[in-house]
Amino acid sequence: MMETLGVQPLRKGQRITENRLTENLRAYLSACFPEATFDVRCTYTAFGRDIVWSGSPDRLDVSEAVAVMQGDAWECRSAEDGQTYTSMIDNDFTRKYGKLGVCRFFDEG
Repeated sequence: MMETLGVQPLRKGQRITENRLTENLRAYLSACFPEATFDVRCTYTAFGRDIVWSGSPDRLDVSEAVAVMQGDAWECRSAEDGQTYTSMIDNDFTRKYGKLGVCRFFDEG
């Protein structure tokens, strides 16, 4: 389904690039929310994005849609200080289309 929306899967051995990830994210969000217009910008962090849109989805809807591209949360307890840390690990979607880093969301309308 994703390929029909313009989202390009990675080929075996192919590395994700910032441009490819941005294109995939933009196509994915446009498919999820066709009534909205999205502007996706790279941030200073590797594979992080600022997502700006105008249209009907609210911040929660967009962040939930983007979550699949950030991987699955895995919690582990540190042996050193006993604190619990959350790591984002790959899932089927991120292995196929790329994995996002930190995203910030800005609803302009």
